[in-house]
Amino acid sequence: MKRHSQLHFVPGAIVILVALAFTGCRPHLDREISSRVLALQGDVQCSVGGQISRLAGDSFLPPGAKISSGPSARVDLMVLPGVLLELAGDTEIEILRLRLERDGDESIHPMIARAAEVRLLRRSITASAGRAETDSKFLVRTAFGVVDTGQEMICRVRVRADSARVLCICGQVIVSPSGSKAELTIHKGHFADLPAAGSTAVLIVGAGAEVRAAAPDTFEIEHSP
Repeated sequence: MKRHSQLHFVPGAIVILVALAFTGCRPHLDREISSRVLALQGDVQCSVGGQISRLAGDSFLPPGAKISSGPSARVDLMVLPGVLLELAGDTEIEILRLRLERDGDESIHPMIARAAEVRLLRRSITASAGRAETDSKFLVRTAFGVVDTGQEMICRVRVRADSARVLCICGQVIVSPSGSKAELTIHKGHFADLPAAGSTAVLIVGAGAEVRAAAPDTFEIEHSP
């Protein structure tokens, strides 16, 4: 009877082992990717690995790349699937991080997470992110704070010598000023000024009409959501 009982449970054990084997063989892909130039106008310089060259259309730019646009230039980048970045003229950025995670083979299984970080060193960028059924993180770093763009949003970030301005055009963004643990949520039609670290100035937030009244020359936005 004892031997019969052992044989009776063997098929069930085999089924469990096979299931575990298939589960363990399913790959989890977490890899670094490159951003892609979608449109290019004017003179734009790019530095990758210490090598400086003129940026060409349809180029791919890895993390660590720096992009510097001329006074009348414009660059459109796809930093991640569904995340776009537009550089205005006389702007410089550094790509810090670009990563994608997929559950299984990337040709058949969906993306489960995406993450990107860029540093705005000079002038102005416009960022937009669509909806994603994944964990999504896109950060814009400046000397005065960090902008967390989230999903389904459009925002513009501009830096000066002593401050930065963040304007939310669509959706909402979260700003973390340098030297502070506080976070500020900026909704559509609102902006925030980030003073330099150590300044006594206070964050300024205003509604859409107040944005134009307070700083009519800061952002020239032609957007109707």
